[in-house]
Amino acid sequence: MRIKYFFKILLAVIIGLVVAYISHILTFNHVWTSVFITQPFIFITTGLMIQSTLLPYNLGKLMFIPYFNLVYFNNPTSRFDVIPFLKFLLTGVTPLILVLVTGIIFNMEFSSTHFIQTSKTILKTNRKFISIIEREFEIKTLEAINYPLKNTYQKNIVKNLTNRIDLENKKFNNKNNNNNNNNNNNNTFIKSEPTSPIISNYEEEEEDAVDDDDDNDDDDNDNDDDDDDDDDDKTNKDEILSQPQQHSEFKKKKLSFQIPIYLKPKKQPLPLSPLNDIVKKFHLNDNGSPTSSINTEFTTTSTIDRKKIKHEKSQKPKIPPHLNLDGENQEVTDIHALGSQLKHQDETTTTTTTTTEETGFNRTHNFFKITMEKLNIVSSRNLNYMEKYLVEAKKEFWNKDLFGYFSELSYLLETNHKKLLTINTAVLENIGSDRSQTLLEILPHLNTLISTIVKIFKIMEKQIDKKYKPAENTPQLINDENFDTNNLFQTIDIKEFPDIIDLKKGKHFLKSTESIQRISGLRKYKTLEYSQYKILMCFDCVDKTIKDINNILSETYDPETSFSVKNIDEETRVNFLLSAFKKFSKDQKVLSSTVFLLSHRLWKKTSGRRQHLTMITCTLSKWYNGILKFKNNLGKEDYPLDFPQLNYTLKERIEIIWKLFTIRVLVKWRYSLSFSIGVSVFSIVYYELKIHSTFILFRNLAWAVITYSLVSTPTVGALAFFSILRVIGAILGSILGFACAEIYSKTNDPARAFIFVASTFLFTFLSCVMTRTKSFEKLVTFFILSFVVVAFLAYPSNQPSIITSLLRMMHILFAVLLVLVISVLFSPFYEHKQLKSNLYQFPFKLTQSFNFLICNTLIDPNVLPPESRQLFYRSNKFNYIQKEVPIEMNQKQFKELLSKQLNLLRYQIPIQRTLLFHSRYELLPFQKSKYYHLRRLLYTETKLFHSLLALEFITVSALPKKHLNEIGKIITNNLLKLMSELDYSTRSYMINIRSTLKNERIVQENHSKKICNEITRDIGEYIYKNRYDRESLNLLRYCSAIIFCLISFVDLFNLVFDKVVNLSSTTILKRTDHLSTPTPFTSQTPPYNIEIEDEEVEEALKIPITNKSPRIAGHISERDIKEIMENTDYRIKREIDVPDILLDEIDATDDHDNKDEAYFKATDDIDESREFEIITDIIKDESSPPPQRNIGNSSQ
Repeated sequence: MRIKYFFKILLAVIIGLVVAYISHILTFNHVWTSVFITQPFIFITTGLMIQSTLLPYNLGKLMFIPYFNLVYFNNPTSRFDVIPFLKFLLTGVTPLILVLVTGIIFNMEFSSTHFIQTSKTILKTNRKFISIIEREFEIKTLEAINYPLKNTYQKNIVKNLTNRIDLENKKFNNKNNNNNNNNNNNNTFIKSEPTSPIISNYEEEEEDAVDDDDDNDDDDNDNDDDDDDDDDDKTNKDEILSQPQQHSEFKKKKLSFQIPIYLKPKKQPLPLSPLNDIVKKFHLNDNGSPTSSINTEFTTTSTIDRKKIKHEKSQKPKIPPHLNLDGENQEVTDIHALGSQLKHQDETTTTTTTTTEETGFNRTHNFFKITMEKLNIVSSRNLNYMEKYLVEAKKEFWNKDLFGYFSELSYLLETNHKKLLTINTAVLENIGSDRSQTLLEILPHLNTLISTIVKIFKIMEKQIDKKYKPAENTPQLINDENFDTNNLFQTIDIKEFPDIIDLKKGKHFLKSTESIQRISGLRKYKTLEYSQYKILMCFDCVDKTIKDINNILSETYDPETSFSVKNIDEETRVNFLLSAFKKFSKDQKVLSSTVFLLSHRLWKKTSGRRQHLTMITCTLSKWYNGILKFKNNLGKEDYPLDFPQLNYTLKERIEIIWKLFTIRVLVKWRYSLSFSIGVSVFSIVYYELKIHSTFILFRNLAWAVITYSLVSTPTVGALAFFSILRVIGAILGSILGFACAEIYSKTNDPARAFIFVASTFLFTFLSCVMTRTKSFEKLVTFFILSFVVVAFLAYPSNQPSIITSLLRMMHILFAVLLVLVISVLFSPFYEHKQLKSNLYQFPFKLTQSFNFLICNTLIDPNVLPPESRQLFYRSNKFNYIQKEVPIEMNQKQFKELLSKQLNLLRYQIPIQRTLLFHSRYELLPFQKSKYYHLRRLLYTETKLFHSLLALEFITVSALPKKHLNEIGKIITNNLLKLMSELDYSTRSYMINIRSTLKNERIVQENHSKKICNEITRDIGEYIYKNRYDRESLNLLRYCSAIIFCLISFVDLFNLVFDKVVNLSSTTILKRTDHLSTPTPFTSQTPPYNIEIEDEEVEEALKIPITNKSPRIAGHISERDIKEIMENTDYRIKREIDVPDILLDEIDATDDHDNKDEAYFKATDDIDESREFEIITDIIKDESSPPPQRNIGNSSQ
């Protein structure tokens, strides 16, 4: 990638030199006339590069530097003197040669290596994701526990947390003692807080997350492997331990957690996790033992029978320091029983619940929510990088045997990300504190399942990082004549994946029982085969755990209560969560097999400097074969067909040329025009001042012209951000450069050279390390540029001058202010406007994807023929679904098209976050409320996309086709109404989008929630009627999961719709129809009867509370219906309307790709002048979709 980057720079330099040479020949001594060449040249090239991926604008604008240098700054004295131009060409050739040489010397990494490293990072992020889900399970269970503790499982939860706190307190005390001993001489005491009980080894993990370094894993590799080996030996006895055996093993060792939940700077004191406060307050005293008074923890008492309490306390036995895992200490139950008795006193006791518990749990849930959101952002960013590296890696033809593995691994990690977002939707947002009782029975099995999956991910990370050697590469085994390393595993070559089912065989992936026994003997060698053997044993544990969960759910299933009014909401969410997690666990078999085979293949590949030599030899061989082939083709007699003649009239040719010119050059014509005029005029002014003026302030004014060219960007937000970086970099570089010049000017020549080189290297290295992977990474370029210029100018004369530093800072500041003023006055392209336009269009893309999904899964084909389905997801330039979708698709074609559609939607979210990042420089601090509205709308639309992923998962990945057909027969009619309503709502909004500019926008009331309630009622009636049929129990659970997904999607869609309406100051028209027409909205469809609601317009902007809710065969009263739906609405609102301070923490995550090529393609190719011209395309539906771009294109 770096080579490609410098080739693009070289191309820009060559173009600039060629145009400069032509301009010099034509104008020569009449330099001022070159403005007539400069202005068209910059205007045309700027328009082309903004839309180009071959030479993006951030690299292409470097061509203006050689042009300015050789036309205005260093004009040759001879008309045809080509030597200065060739000399300047070295500035482009030399860096390329240096990159090639240093890359070979220091083993510069290829894109394939970056792909593998990014894959490892994604695996690590997934592992952290899953571990945090386990922590959330625990805290939700703490909320649901009623005292006294009912069984050993509940005691284990409390014991789990207290053990971690004890462990952390011991570490904290030891650390404090060490600090006190070290500081006794200074009579100082360092006070620090104990780390969170859920973030053991925090410093290791945070360093690992920031630097992507596995030194911690290397240091603990032996210990981890020994633990894994011990666990595998225990697992290997009966393939899996029984639950009591797990308890006994769990009792012997304490768990430590590897999740960096607090993502705060290391320099700040590490705060306690909210979970620490909760557990310590409700379960421990200050000394770490269980509390003796439950009354002070959970209730406040106003009037209590003191004598009775005193008598009961006198009977209380001594409290042990720890809870017994097996329930042997009955005193624990007595303590909680006492708390229960105090809490449920007869009429003599009046208690009120404290708000401490609720506040603590809310803090903890927010704590986990922020962490999950940050991990989502990081994972999405890494997936985008991985796709970019995949495209680049496929150009490394010497690694073509790895392409199949790379493609499959990329697809599996992308799928994993979707599934984890789906699980996140169910875990963090929809399981309330008072409705988690069902999880209490299966929580130990869920924890076993999660811990096993975490272990699998740990092993996969080490496999792909080449921590394990294959048996054939292990010296001890190679020298062993009695051990054959060639037939341990089946050989599967992943060049094509038609037989991918072979990778799902789990334990049968091994050839025979004999090879199992032989692999178990490889434990002490820690080979790659033995690591895969451990993974296969873990999957056996996963299968048995899932089977146990299903058995428990079957045993606890009660037809009378499971789908009752009080439990229906809980059942829908819990069933969806369990279905998602079980499916996710099983699907990791293919991923683990792919990682193993790729890791095995990587050990056979050359690495380091040998790979560079392989690249050179392969490249030379390819060129040689190409030349030979070309010569052979020249000798052959070939009679090609005549070139077809294009019969176009002169008018048609002009129209075609003008259309191409408009699309490629005039996209942002106002910016191109203002920028070209500014550079041309500024260059002429500099040239005239250089010739006719000796004023000191005009010395080195060329810095201002170059700064003007480099900093200028099409949008105000990005311009403000880069201007800040440019000014800061110039100030720091000028000051430090002058300081360096002052130091080396006091020494002799050898010392001068040493000081200059050493200081340049030191500042460059430190600045790169400090800003690596940060949003202000370009600050390094500006800083080094100023530092080297100021320090080097004084080197020949050995006379540093403070005037040079001051002039550089002044000229750069002047250029930055000038470009800001010109941009705001003449070409004001504001990113918050583009962001608002994109956020208006994104719901339309989501609803079209929703319709596409529903039409091909839940719709009964007898009701809606395949040829009529495309009416619900017609393609246009605002939708990624292809225009010519086949009328009849098989399941594979449908999944591929849907996956591509969802991936393209996911790629849009980081782009909108980049726009939001730059929008803050346009809106803050004067339009703070508008910025907060846009940020909250983006957050809500992201959640809407996650709910669409959840619906896609349950209908496509988890639910069998026969169940889909059975459910579809029940709800097809209402689904048609729902799709029509969503389609109509989004289209009607976009049709009226032009009137937003005049604040006269009118849209119609949205009734999608009412239709969703009808669908929920239909499914609920089906569940209630078949609740006694245990053979259909699995189908009933999937039905309830579909209810959950539909309600979540529709509720979030209504939230998004209302937020968009509120943001754009739109008037709502009340509809009087009863939604009886299941026909999608078209230009020929007569509009609904509407009446304007003049009164209480503000009330219409609020989220309406649904009056019509699911009823189950007449057994649910209207009051119960209203309660269920109000709880659902309240839950969705509470999870979406997070405080602004939490969104600030989420925004602190570095997810901003400030490279211009990624930024300028973030506008969906919509110019502000045509920002709202979409009416014709939507009504007539004649627009074509955008050209299909490669998923891995860096422009996305």
